[in-house]
Amino acid sequence: EEIRPGDLLLVKSGWRVPVDGLVVRGRSSLDQSVVTGESVPVEKGPGDIVLSGTLNQEGVLEVRATKPFRESTVARIVDLVTEAREGKARIERFIDRFSRIYTPSMIGVAAAIALVPPLALGEPLSLWAYRALIALIIACPSALLISTPVITLIGLTRAMWSGALVKGGKYLEELARVRVVAFDKTGTLTYGRPKVVAVEPFNGHAEGEVLGLAATVEAGSSHPLAAAIKAEAKSQGIDPVSAAGATEVAGLGVQARVGGKTVLVGGTGLCRESGVDLGCLPPEGPRPGSVVLVAVDGELAGRIVLEDRVRDDARQAVEDLKGVGIEQVVMLTGDNEQAALPVARQLDVDEYRAGLMPEEKVELVRRLQEEWGSVAMVGDGVNDAPVMAASGVGIAMGTAGNDIALEAADVALMTSDLRTVPYLVLLGRKVARRLRAAIGAALGVKFLLIVLGALGWIPLWVAILGDDGLTLAIVGFALPLLGFARKPGKGSES
Repeated sequence: EEIRPGDLLLVKSGWRVPVDGLVVRGRSSLDQSVVTGESVPVEKGPGDIVLSGTLNQEGVLEVRATKPFRESTVARIVDLVTEAREGKARIERFIDRFSRIYTPSMIGVAAAIALVPPLALGEPLSLWAYRALIALIIACPSALLISTPVITLIGLTRAMWSGALVKGGKYLEELARVRVVAFDKTGTLTYGRPKVVAVEPFNGHAEGEVLGLAATVEAGSSHPLAAAIKAEAKSQGIDPVSAAGATEVAGLGVQARVGGKTVLVGGTGLCRESGVDLGCLPPEGPRPGSVVLVAVDGELAGRIVLEDRVRDDARQAVEDLKGVGIEQVVMLTGDNEQAALPVARQLDVDEYRAGLMPEEKVELVRRLQEEWGSVAMVGDGVNDAPVMAASGVGIAMGTAGNDIALEAADVALMTSDLRTVPYLVLLGRKVARRLRAAIGAALGVKFLLIVLGALGWIPLWVAILGDDGLTLAIVGFALPLLGFARKPGKGSES
C-alpha cells in the first residue's frame, strides 16, 4: 500500500505483481488466470502492461508502477464484490409479509364472531364465544409459518446430498426464476490445464522424436505448457534423454544441447531470433490453443499444438439447461477470441464474449438481467467473484476453490460436475412449486374450517385436529423432495 505511481519494482520469478504497472526491463511469462481467466501464461516484455495479482513464472521484471494499490486490478475486484453484495436486494418471503396482516385480521374476525351476533341479533354470547374460539384455533398460523422453513430445509438438504451447498432458501427460490445461465470458460467449462492435441513433424523428423526432444529440453521448466508436454511424452512411454546447458530465455522458450545438437523449444519469437527458417510452416490462419516450435541446429523439426480441453460433462450440462427451459446459455471469458471461439462452437452456447476484464463481466451480466430476468453465473476464479456477486445466483465450482470466489458465491458445488447446475434449477422450481402449493392449501383449508366453525357445523376437537393435522400434512408434503435425485450421468431428476 506504500507503493506510489512512478515507483520502480523488482518482480522476481514466483512473485506476484503487487500493483498495475509497465514493464521497463526484462522478459517473462505471467500467469494471468487469477485475474483474466486465461489458461496459458502471457509473454511480457518492455512496454507491456502488467496487472496486480498476476504471477511471474520465469524471469526477473523491472516494473514501473502506474497505479496505487487501491486503484489496481485486484483491489478493484474486491471492491466490485463488496458493491455487488451490498446492492443485492434481500428477497422478502411472502409468508413474512402476509403474517403482518393475517394474525391481527384473524383476531379481529374472531372478535367479530363473538360480539356481533349477540349485540346485533341478541344471540347467546356463550354460543358465539365458543364458535369464535373454534375460528381462532383454526386460524392459528402454525401451518403457514412451518411450511416455508420445512420445505426450504428439505430442499437445501436434497441439494447438499447432490453435491451442492446452497447458502440459503432465497437462492433456491432464485434458481427457480433463472432464465439465463452464464459460464466462465477457463477452469469451468474447460479443465484449465493445457493438453497436447497434436504433434506435427517437419523436415523428415518423426512425431515421437519431436515430442521427446521437447520433453528433454523442458525437463527443468515449470511452465504449464512444459508440464503438458512432459506429461504427454510420459503417457506415450517416451523417456527424456540427458540435456546439457539448458538455458531458459524468459518469455520466449528454452534452448539446450541434446546429443551434440542445439535444440530450441519455444515460440516463433525465439526461433526468429535464433535464425530458424520457418518457411515450412503451413500457411494457415490463427489456430486455437498454443503452439510450441521445436528446432534442431537451426532447422525446424516440428510443432506441438496444445489446447485447454473442454470438460467431458460440459456439453451435456448445456444441453440439459436448454432442455429444462433456460432461454440463454452464455460463455463469458477473459481469454482471447482464438481460445474462446472453438469452445463456444463445441458446446453450442447461445452467445459468448471474449477478452473480458472482471468489471466488464459484471456490466454484461447486469445487461442480461435487464433483458432476460434472473441470471445465474457459474465460475471458479477470483476474476469471477464480482460477476457471481452481481448475478441473481452465483455458483462456484468446487469447494477447494479460492476463498474470494466461494465467499461471493450463493451456491458452492462440492464437485466439478457441471450437470449439477441444471439439476439445481429443477430443484429450485420444485421447491418453489411446493411452497406455493403448501401455502395455498393451508389458507384454503383454514378459510373453509373457519366458515364451518363460525356456522357451528364443526366442534372444537375437529378444529384442534384440523390445525395440527394440517401442520403434519405440510411436513409430509415436503418429504418427497428428499427423493428428488439426479439420474446417473444426467442433470435431470429421478
